[in-house]
Amino acid sequence: MDNICFIISPIGEKDSPTRTKADEILNYLIEPVLKEKEINLKPVRADELPSFGMITTKIIDHIINAKLVIADLSGHNPNVFYELALRHATNKPVIQLLEEGQKLPFDVTGISTIFYNLNDLKSFKKTEEQLKNAIISSLKPDATIVSPVAVAIIIDDIINGEKSKDALTIQSLLEISKKIDNMESRMCRTEDYKESIPPLVQDKIVGILNSYSNEINLLKSIKFAGVTEIFKRRETAIKAFSRALDEESKEIVIIGSSLKGLLQKEEYSEIREKIKFKTKGAYTIVKFLLTHPVVADFRASQENRKEGDIGNEILESLNILNDWGIDPKNVRLYLGTPTCFAIKTSRQMLINPYPYISVSFDSPCLHLEYASAKNAENSGYFFDEFNSRHFGAWDSDLSIKIKDFSRTINHIKNNLSNYSRMVNTIIEEGKKIQ
Repeated sequence: MDNICFIISPIGEKDSPTRTKADEILNYLIEPVLKEKEINLKPVRADELPSFGMITTKIIDHIINAKLVIADLSGHNPNVFYELALRHATNKPVIQLLEEGQKLPFDVTGISTIFYNLNDLKSFKKTEEQLKNAIISSLKPDATIVSPVAVAIIIDDIINGEKSKDALTIQSLLEISKKIDNMESRMCRTEDYKESIPPLVQDKIVGILNSYSNEINLLKSIKFAGVTEIFKRRETAIKAFSRALDEESKEIVIIGSSLKGLLQKEEYSEIREKIKFKTKGAYTIVKFLLTHPVVADFRASQENRKEGDIGNEILESLNILNDWGIDPKNVRLYLGTPTCFAIKTSRQMLINPYPYISVSFDSPCLHLEYASAKNAENSGYFFDEFNSRHFGAWDSDLSIKIKDFSRTINHIKNNLSNYSRMVNTIIEEGKKIQ
């Protein structure tokens, strides 16, 4: 079934409103995307198979063996969730759909979901792009499959003292904490079961809970803050963030000092091409905020670099963006020297808050989650703070608009040495204060 995408959805009787809606989703959203040459999969739904109306072996065979499964969870249909659980057990690619205005049930809230609105044509076109990007990402050989079943396997490994073949992420550990919380809520009092559980088993359970209690509380705090993953180097963080870029159909904002790493270094070529492709799309707006060269040498002094080095890096990045054909209104120069590289989509954020005198692309990064996606009061405050303070710089008076690339680049090039001289004068004046 290497060319099959099995569709799980509420289907209903022929000519019923449920069937009409299911056909619209299949015919106008799913099928056109599956026909794309990068995907080229055949959609199959349960009503096209023999003995439709019950969970037959043929349906189960498709759920388990299809190359991809797309599940529409709208209406919280029990059969849909039963079939979704079967697919989760295979640890194979599955994409969730849900109609806008509906909520995800608790057990699948941690899984990325694409929301659709059949009554909004403009929104529907964006949904098509999201679905296409999600399918391409999920079918990559190195794609990470997230499901409650995968988490359960990790828990079993921990309880049995075995090391999971995959590193534990913050998300998976937090899923473990939920499982433990659920176990605790269902447990009897100690005196009720102490006679029926062997002492060795009791000791092992207590040992596991004690070992992980502090770590789980810490992870809960981190997750509540909106942190989903932590990385040692920017290169790894950006590669992991590529899926968020693929799925974004509204706006991407990129902030950095000179963006030399992202726009000029070879190790970022793959993600650079992805961003460049996004800038050519009809729907996604990509914005770039760089340090204004007039203040760049303040950073040079902080990082023991030569005069004009950072200014020249900014000029080279502006030339690259100009060559890409970026609209100048989507590029601005900031009259400040932030030590933070960051990328933001509608719901995800990558931040690289590097220290002074540190090589930015070799310092730790965080992935953050949009607060509203958390469904908890005051959660995701990291995303909120950086969105308001850091990305808010785009609309501040210190953010200088570019009207014409060539004119701006020539002006900066002709005055770069003057900028360096002014900065050095200010620094020397500051040193005189006793």
